[in-house]
Amino acid sequence: MHFDFIQPNDGSKDVFVHATALEWAGMRGLAEGQEVSFDTTEDRRSGKIAVNNIETA
Repeated sequence: MHFDFIQPNDGSKDVFVHATALEWAGMRGLAEGQEVSFDTTEDRRSGKIAVNNIETA
């Protein structure tokens, strides 16, 4: 399994992004410092906040 974390610009807690969210967006992964826009949802399995939709900024 591949995953990354996104650090929001507002300084809030890092957000988990799973490989499938990246694949749906046509992305292979994230580079450190890469700017993206995204929205979040609650992960059904863990109950934690995760990226739902993501795209390059």
